[in-house]
Amino acid sequence: MDSGVSMLPLFYDNYHSLSVSAIRGYRCALAPVLRQSDIDLSTNPYLSSLSRSFVVSCPPHLPRLPAWDLSLVLRSLLHPPYELLWTASQRDVSSKTVFLLAFASGRWISGLHGLSVEVCHSKGWTSMTFSFSPYFLAKTLCPGQHSFNEFTIPALLDFVGEDEVDCLLCPVQVVRVELVGPTMRLPCGIVIEYFYALGEVFLSLISWWAKDWRMIQLIISGPVSFFVLYWW
Repeated sequence: MDSGVSMLPLFYDNYHSLSVSAIRGYRCALAPVLRQSDIDLSTNPYLSSLSRSFVVSCPPHLPRLPAWDLSLVLRSLLHPPYELLWTASQRDVSSKTVFLLAFASGRWISGLHGLSVEVCHSKGWTSMTFSFSPYFLAKTLCPGQHSFNEFTIPALLDFVGEDEVDCLLCPVQVVRVELVGPTMRLPCGIVIEYFYALGEVFLSLISWWAKDWRMIQLIISGPVSFFVLYWW
């Protein structure tokens, strides 16, 4: 038996977790090197028998995925990290948006390539019209087979009412939050920073006026106690 061929069983003996395709990959990597020594791995009968024995001893298998359940997916979109939308990351909001758009429009996700950011909505956000950018074409699509026709998705509020759960699964509402949300986050952040700065100044004045730490805690808890007693 050739010395180069005798190296291949070592991969299987020392690394039992290797798949048959991985062992064949090692053979392909060794083939051009050993060919310089007049050793052809592709025509070696021992190597062919060895490869067949690997298939018998360790047959290839595919992992079994759980059955597709739409209700399970929709329920997962009602909880973190996809909700609340105002606190969710941009990636999670985008993933939820693309899934709901594909589900509501009946299109494949691969058919939603190049959506234009110019989204038109009706009065009262009862529907949204999405269009495609003609300047973008995925590498898996042919120019003559791709349609740039726009499509309209109605809001769920016209069919199911203003139920809170249905609003969370409405693609129009999700896109509305994704488009309007970034424009509202900046002023909200400015307001929060403003009140935070006022709080820091208030604490500094209290610390300068009252030297006793217990007195400082009493003054700070005063507005909170008043608020709780007022709404009790």
